[in-house]
Amino acid sequence: MAGQSNYPGVEVRGKSLRINFQWRGKTRKVLVPGIPVNAKGIRQAAALREIIKSEIETGQFDWSRHFPNHRLAETETAHPADYTVADLLMDWFKDQKGILSPNYEHNSQWKIDRVLIPAFGHLPLGVLNSGHIRNWAKKLSVSRNTVKNYLAPLRAAIREALDDKKLSENPLDDLRLPKEKRSVTKRVEQNREKIDPFSMEEYSRILSGCHWPVERNMFQFAFWTGVRPGELIALEWQHIDLKDKTAAIRQAMSRDVVSDIKTRAKGRRTILLLPLSLEALKKQAEHTRMTDHGRVFITRRNEPFVNYNQAYWSFRWACERAGVINRGIGQTRHTFASWMLMAGEDEMWVSKMLGHTTVEMVRKHYRKFIKDGSPTGYTPRTNWESSDGISLEGDKPQ
Repeated sequence: MAGQSNYPGVEVRGKSLRINFQWRGKTRKVLVPGIPVNAKGIRQAAALREIIKSEIETGQFDWSRHFPNHRLAETETAHPADYTVADLLMDWFKDQKGILSPNYEHNSQWKIDRVLIPAFGHLPLGVLNSGHIRNWAKKLSVSRNTVKNYLAPLRAAIREALDDKKLSENPLDDLRLPKEKRSVTKRVEQNREKIDPFSMEEYSRILSGCHWPVERNMFQFAFWTGVRPGELIALEWQHIDLKDKTAAIRQAMSRDVVSDIKTRAKGRRTILLLPLSLEALKKQAEHTRMTDHGRVFITRRNEPFVNYNQAYWSFRWACERAGVINRGIGQTRHTFASWMLMAGEDEMWVSKMLGHTTVEMVRKHYRKFIKDGSPTGYTPRTNWESSDGISLEGDKPQ
């Protein structure tokens, strides 16, 4: 006796009965122990299936109660039945103390407290599934990238739970986020930081407008290296090699704290010092080379920078004195990239100088600055006026 019964979700499998139900977005097919394969047993299996479905909907389903020998029952012993998504997130966050950078820690706490716990914190961990995420995301008016950013702590916490055997399966494995609303896409494009590099003439005026040599040196270095503002004000002399003409970018100012850049993906790199950036460092050495704090760049009050705002206002005032429209000190990075590409430097090298792991970011944001003197900005490498001898079909299969 095998096959489907007259009750939906109940199958006869040889000398056993099997029921199926949806759990965490997947169809589970489970053999039911202790029920005979007859008409009465089939009705009992169908009733059990309805009970399980109801328990799943209300968050009361336990594998260990109904199927104590099932592999998924083992994960329930790793935490109590009332262990919620909020408990998972808070336990994960406690374990990250002293590991995450100050900025990442601050952002993670905000996402947990203000986004994730209000949305999913009440759910038992065993109930959470991708459907909860999709239904929540549909109601938001933010970009898909923002949604992914919101979910980062939850994904990290789930990965740790899998490692600790608190979960046997990732409840978000089959997650497919809804498409971004057109109004959101339009708003994101409008609000995206505009790449508006300074001209060489504006650069010269900004430096001329600096009343303090330490600021002039810092801005000159920024324009000719493309480092991020946080990396600029955290740079230390121990990371400078004037002989080899290199600077190791190993730390950055974040949330008023200098923290290490731990990975290549976050910008850890060694950059080449071009002549004008090297010149700026040699001049700056007269002011900070022998100081106890070890920082390369300092404020006009001869003190190490304690936050990004100090650098922002220094640059803004320099622009005002020079009569140049202030586009922010972050535009020095875009200026460096555009200058290098317009001069014909290799885009992969530019990408490495900026701290990108791939060249795609440079191609996406700075492609328009790559010029070669032709009307369209590109000259074909092949002489298409004569196609003799050029094969466009490739090798034919044998």
